[in-house]
Amino acid sequence: QGTGYHSVQTLVIQAAKFISQAVTGGRTFDIRFLAFLYLLMFLPAVMLFVNAASSRLPKFSQKLVPAAGAVIILGDVGYLTYFNSFYPEALIIICLLYMTGAALSLQKGGKWEYVWLFVFAAAASVLCFVRQYCFLAGIAGMVFCLLRISDQEDRKWKTAVVLAAVFMAVSSMGSFLFLEKDFNKADKLHAMTRGVLLQSDHPEETLEEFGIDPSYSMLADVSAYDEFPVITGENKILEEEFFSHYDTGDIVRYYAKHPQKMLSMLELSARANMDVVRENCGNYEISENKPPGARSVFWSAYSIFKNRSLPKTIGYMFVLVIISAAVTARGFSLKKKKDRKKRVYFDWVIAMTLFCVAATCFVIIQSGEAALIQYNCQLGIVTDILLYLTITETLELLNIL
Repeated sequence: QGTGYHSVQTLVIQAAKFISQAVTGGRTFDIRFLAFLYLLMFLPAVMLFVNAASSRLPKFSQKLVPAAGAVIILGDVGYLTYFNSFYPEALIIICLLYMTGAALSLQKGGKWEYVWLFVFAAAASVLCFVRQYCFLAGIAGMVFCLLRISDQEDRKWKTAVVLAAVFMAVSSMGSFLFLEKDFNKADKLHAMTRGVLLQSDHPEETLEEFGIDPSYSMLADVSAYDEFPVITGENKILEEEFFSHYDTGDIVRYYAKHPQKMLSMLELSARANMDVVRENCGNYEISENKPPGARSVFWSAYSIFKNRSLPKTIGYMFVLVIISAAVTARGFSLKKKKDRKKRVYFDWVIAMTLFCVAATCFVIIQSGEAALIQYNCQLGIVTDILLYLTITETLELLNIL
């Protein structure tokens, strides 16, 4: 028996187990109570997110678009299915919505800005402790907060912003140091076979860079998750002749010398994580006698549109960032008085993008391409948020509806 995995997610699961036993009186856990707890956290996050985005629009008719868009995107069965599972994506989605809603709420001053600062820092810190690979959320939040120092000349505000930034930095460090690592020996194998060697044009020469016998080039593209794996991470010979020649630092240096290889891996990550819904995710009860994975059009409209029409490349996300930069450029003039509304929006778009790209690179360095679907949902989530915000911002710029 192991000691078990402990994180914010396990605390939520324990609370759901307690409610399930108290209500049903049985020892069988009803996972719908977990979904209920997620729903209680999710709805206020959506309200904050939609309110912050719609407040950027001057007219009620325009505000209807982000309201409807939130229902279509966030109500998609691909997202809601996570609520009825033990995967951490549900909490990651909820925390990112709180962070985005609170960040955009800082675009205008008022008596609530300290509340939004607290909500932002709390959500970022919770996200850090969902899983260890989410520790970068605290760093992104810290950078965003430090950029808010210039929003006011009030010393009280500057002190609050610095304290929030320190709190998130400590949370990020605590997550990285104290949470159980998400990656194992198989992931170390994949970091080379499904990462470095996967993108190498000359695997033998690449292995020589690491001081590994070129004959191991036969392991290129090998995965321990194959139905009949050629090799797994648990092997004494592999430990002595393969694993002992590289660590995380060596792989970081390799990608630093070959940035185009990392870009190719980011492209693979985009393809793996842009899909909102998996083939076996449906929204019908068994009693409806529908085929497995059947979905109604309303609850899967966004995933259908995304699968058929939206690009599945990392460049698509960068295009959304460029559009955001273009439509907010007027807030970055040389005038002494800056447009706080546009600066806050742009700063958060950049911080959020850097977080998901850095988190993706972290997963690639630790486990190559093999674990991208398992550990990198934030790339798809952040891209959806960027699309949502870009549409909202374009409505304001064009002054339509």
